[in-house]
Amino acid sequence: MSSYFEKFSEEQIDLLASLPFRVGLWVSESDSTGGHQADESEKKALENIIAGFSEDFCKSEFVDALMRETVNRRQSWKNWEKKMDAVPEDCRRAVDMLAARMEKREVTFFKHNLMDIAMTVAMAYCEFNDFDTPQGKMKAYGRYFLHRLKAFVTRRQPLSMTEIVNISHEERLALSALGQALRPDVKEGLEPADDAEAA
Repeated sequence: MSSYFEKFSEEQIDLLASLPFRVGLWVSESDSTGGHQADESEKKALENIIAGFSEDFCKSEFVDALMRETVNRRQSWKNWEKKMDAVPEDCRRAVDMLAARMEKREVTFFKHNLMDIAMTVAMAYCEFNDFDTPQGKMKAYGRYFLHRLKAFVTRRQPLSMTEIVNISHEERLALSALGQALRPDVKEGLEPADDAEAA
């Protein structure tokens, strides 16, 4: 086990290692409109994401070590699935815990890593098609330009049209809640969906 984890108890390590998996699954389960096929696709994507992130050396050393620990504890994944309701609060706890023991840079990488996983899982399977009708197409473009306006005003990086269309209203709400739990600096331009968007 990495020396980074010497600062934490076994229970704390398990919490930290569980979050990459649980955050992705939490976002996936936020929207059931795609049915079983979407669930299976997103779970498979989550497995691939975690495996890929554990081999990605472009992140911080701590996040690399954490992702490897998540993979090493794969036998715990089924058990982690039983703790989904606590994901936002556990994210807050983890950030506070890391902030007391790690450099700010490492905490920031940790938060961005969780948001990257959540975003990729949300986009893993297109659960609806707004372009099937002229009305749906207008709604999709309206949602996109409203998002770009918000991103410009708040000076956040806007999502692409593909990202906006592939992420459902429920998933955007989940991503926004996750961003708030991880603190405002990692919201990644996502805002709670407006009532007009939910219509």
